[in-house]
Amino acid sequence: MLGTDASTFAAVFVALYAAHQVGDHWAQRSSEALGKGGPGWRGRWLCARHVVALAVGKAAALGLTAVVLSLPLNGWAVLAALAVGASPRDVDTLETGS
Repeated sequence: MLGTDASTFAAVFVALYAAHQVGDHWAQRSSEALGKGGPGWRGRWLCARHVVALAVGKAAALGLTAVVLSLPLNGWAVLAALAVGASPRDVDTLETGS
């Protein structure tokens, strides 16, 4: 992924963005959506379950995109991108100040 052209970047972006939207809005269970920002181990567990589902969905979407479009992806860069995307706990527990 590093050092590739703009079309590869665009294809990877679209695949990851679409997978994130599907994971957040269609695949996420109601219990995860309501409880993942909660306190204690229950909140952590629900958030972890959601993060794993998102990572699996993103990996599948990226893999399919790479195969269909014959993208020259670097495995380490893909793992790094999935790892960075697997940290929504801070966002899900963000206080709005209201």
